[in-house]
Amino acid sequence: MKRSEIKRRPLADTTLSGLEPEAKPYREQDGASLYSRVKLNGGKSWELRYKKADGKWSWLGLGGYPEVSDSLARQKAAEEQADASEGKTPSPVSKPAKPKNKPLITPLSAWRVSGTPHVLITGMLPPLNG
Repeated sequence: MKRSEIKRRPLADTTLSGLEPEAKPYREQDGASLYSRVKLNGGKSWELRYKKADGKWSWLGLGGYPEVSDSLARQKAAEEQADASEGKTPSPVSKPAKPKNKPLITPLSAWRVSGTPHVLITGMLPPLNG
């Protein structure tokens, strides 16, 4: 669906799912400072426009669509706007923490630390048949 064909606000679920990417990313207003952002690859996300304490406008991501439904995005936006009106800074949506990978230990780096490369190398190599 083209942006020019949208007639109603707030955006319906079928309208949101039908939004097509254009030459540049764009935002489509859902209502009351809540926007749906459409990226070049067709991905969609929810963004809230709010005014910071210093008077400057900023954007807060509320999550991707369809993972965050339109009704949930409106609920989150209302909560964040209520917090902002009380003078609190809106909190960004946190992503789940990625598990930290252990550093890769190569025989050379192990030798630099321990000074005995043969101990680690023999433990890592498969046994010889014969």
